[in-house]
This record gives sequence, C-alpha cells and structure tokens, in this order.
Amino acid sequence: MKNQKDYSKILEFLRPKDIPKGKYFLKQGQWSDEIAFIEKGAFQLTYTNKGKQWTKGFSFESDWLGSLRSLVSKQANLYSSIALENSKILSISYSNLVTNVDSTYLRTELLLPFAIDLYLKKEEREFDFLSLSAEERYKKFLDQCGSNAKRLKQNHIASYLGITNVALSRIHSRIFNLG
Repeated sequence: MKNQKDYSKILEFLRPKDIPKGKYFLKQGQWSDEIAFIEKGAFQLTYTNKGKQWTKGFSFESDWLGSLRSLVSKQANLYSSIALENSKILSISYSNLVTNVDSTYLRTELLLPFAIDLYLKKEEREFDFLSLSAEERYKKFLDQCGSNAKRLKQNHIASYLGITNVALSRIHSRIFNLG
C-alpha cells in the first residue's frame, strides 16, 4: 500500500474482487458503502449528465476507490468508477467496519487520510483549471501520471483536461515535436 500505515485492524474485512474491463465499481446515482484498494488495474472516474460524460480522474494500483459522499451522508454517488482494464481490488464494507472496528481508528487511520487525499486532489484540480493553460495542464498530467498515461485512451485524457480530442492531439504534437 502507498503509505505505510498499519491497516492490520481492517485486513480481516478485505474481500478480493475482480472487476472486468468496462464494469463499474461505483455507479453514479446509486448508493454504496464500499471502499476498495486497487491491487491491479485502472479506473476512470466519470460524471454523466444528459448523455454527456466528463472525466473526474483516474485511479491505479495502490489507490483507494470510494465515494466519500456515500460513506458519510448515505446519499447516492455523484460519479461512477469504471474499470479501464481487468482489475483486482480489495473491497471493504464501510458499514461493517463501523460496526466492528474502533471508531477512533476508523476516523484517524482510514477515513481522515482518505478525505484529506480527496480534498487535496480537488483543490489542486480547481486551481489548475483556473490558472493553467490546456498545454500546461497536459504537461502536469503527464508528469503526475507517469507511465500510467500510456494505459489511458486519448479521449479519456482529453475529457479529464477539459479539452477536445483534436485540441489534445495538437498539444501532444507540439510538445513532442511530431509535426
């Protein structure tokens, strides 16, 4: 796991699960109390409205998946998590954890780091959209995503950056001097 926190108190609750490519871990509009650690695979996090889809982000090995909104407020997910490749996760029922694990441990060792990570990503993403050009956002994405970027389709990356596929193609060509 990415950070070296002691997750021994929740290990007995982890359940391995395979998520085939194209299948959902979370579905927008549905409630879920599941969170999961990605052992292998990639997920696209998407918003859909009136038939149009936007990419919120991507998750890869050693990332956690889950909707904080669903866990905390018991409301429906605002986004979906779709497997971009055959994936293996370790899934946990949050309500089962709340019943069986010390609440202080859950808040400080699991939920708080999860919430902080989500908040920091959201704050940085908002800043990027307001202050960086599309080309700067793409360069930053490539830097942060590293080799995982090669696992993604160009239209997913363009959606994440808030630009068209054509604009991404032009930026990509300019950055890599492809013509």
